[in-house]
Amino acid sequence: MATRSILRNGQEMAVTETEDEAVQAVRRDHPNPVKLEGIDGVVLYVNWAHITSIGPGRRPCPRPTVSGGRRRAVPKPPLPPDLVAFLAEPNPSVVATIRPDGSPHTAATWYLWVDGRVLVNMDEGRRRLEHVRQEPRVSITVLGRADLYHHVTLRGHAAELMADPQFTDIDRLSEHYTGRAYPQRDRDRDRDLGRVSAWIEVRSWHAWAVIEPWTGGR
Repeated sequence: MATRSILRNGQEMAVTETEDEAVQAVRRDHPNPVKLEGIDGVVLYVNWAHITSIGPGRRPCPRPTVSGGRRRAVPKPPLPPDLVAFLAEPNPSVVATIRPDGSPHTAATWYLWVDGRVLVNMDEGRRRLEHVRQEPRVSITVLGRADLYHHVTLRGHAAELMADPQFTDIDRLSEHYTGRAYPQRDRDRDRDLGRVSAWIEVRSWHAWAVIEPWTGGR
């Protein structure tokens, strides 16, 4: 009985069994495995369809796969009434923008759901404002205040950027979340930072309720 290294369910693992048994074990998960001779006599049986690269160090690297039956169509607006009611609440949220190098940037933010669009507001010094000016695609994830396992993610683009010189929009947001006008207007003025509103047009969404998709109705 020899120790073999096999790929099973996408994970490399060592087993003690005969070569024939090792081949059969791999074939149950990955048809037509290829035998690779390794260092110190270690033998690895893999399916080339699941290899992304081979090089120095621990290889191969399995590519995760998702069966077609588990894929779902991405919902489009309008959202179900239950989710609209959820978005109308002053829930915490995180907005994601795209940096110039293509990497993501996230920040906690206040938001307001208005007739199927999302209003956010930021001062002129925020990096995310630079991001959306160059690349308008954004997403925002809204989390339930009492239950973080209920959340809605909205994906779209910043369709409008508008100056907010009178603090009208940031006041709306502050009153929605705190019950009073924006308290740091003097600080922003002292720093000579104006405020800018962004209106996000929603192109698609998905929602989650504990362990399954949330489509409304609970």
